Amino acid sequence: MLPGTPCDADLPGLHHSARDLLKGPPICIDCDQAKALLAQFHETATHRGWRLLAVAVMYNHAHLVVGVPGDPDPTRVLGDFKAYGSRTLNRQWGKPPSGTWWTYDGSKRKLSGGAAIRGVVRYLVEDQPDPLVVYYHSASYP
Repeated sequence: MLPGTPCDADLPGLHHSARDLLKGPPICIDCDQAKALLAQFHETATHRGWRLLAVAVMYNHAHLVVGVPGDPDPTRVLGDFKAYGSRTLNRQWGKPPSGTWWTYDGSKRKLSGGAAIRGVVRYLVEDQPDPLVVYYHSASYP
């Protein structure tokens, strides 16, 4: 499906099914939590020797574009950001009723080259409605 293609907006069965899978109330990140996550994402990337290229934190999810040397397992990369982000949020705001800030898994695509990176940054960061915080690595993306 191409971006902008109309799709079914009202799927009550899917909505109820997803709601039934929740372990607690939906997580809603506020501005202070988003700022704390961004700081932690920077710290995690620096500690691991990765380059944080772009970040958008919305009230209910986050998008990160990360440059990593070699060919590490994307699941490990995502897991590190989630784990350290959770520790920061738990330390300052306590654990949420569900016991976790994140859903299981998440999208993790390997990108090849500048055009792919620019396209993903545009879609995942620039085009997101109402982000709480946005970051671009100035040397990597104008």
